[in-house]
Amino acid sequence: MSEADPGATGDGAPYEGDAAQWRRFARSPLVLVGVVLAVAVPGACLSLNARGRAWQEESTAYVREVVPAICETWDVQELKRRASPTLLEATPETKLAEYFGVFARRLGALKKISVPTGGAFFNVGTAGLSVYALYEVPSEFQHGKGTVRVRLERTAGTWRIAGFFVNSDVLMP
Repeated sequence: MSEADPGATGDGAPYEGDAAQWRRFARSPLVLVGVVLAVAVPGACLSLNARGRAWQEESTAYVREVVPAICETWDVQELKRRASPTLLEATPETKLAEYFGVFARRLGALKKISVPTGGAFFNVGTAGLSVYALYEVPSEFQHGKGTVRVRLERTAGTWRIAGFFVNSDVLMP
């Protein structure tokens, strides 16, 4: 035995009295918190992963529904009906009507869309869980091709349009 460690046996066996120390340690709140986290964190990750797949499917279906509904006739009211409060606050209706008028004149009606690319994402921050989705939808219009980019946010269990962007060479002056 060494002076620095008077209870050491040298063969790796525990000290006498370690059982009492272990019981005190095992009852400490810190250990309880550690055990709860060791079980809860992986469980939460598995749950979010499953929810993420569902959000991916839901948001893709939503984009496939809203792009034709809005772009076939460039209906401002259809966009407003599906818009998030963020989009409505950021873009006055007069501006939306002006943009949609340009899209209708230069692009014409939507003829078809291709498979949307993108997906749903989530972020856990100080404000809680935020769920959003970003998609690009290659589209064919009456007067040419373009891409519709849609940003969605999930609020109270419902997908809402937070951003709607149209890109096409046909829009260039």
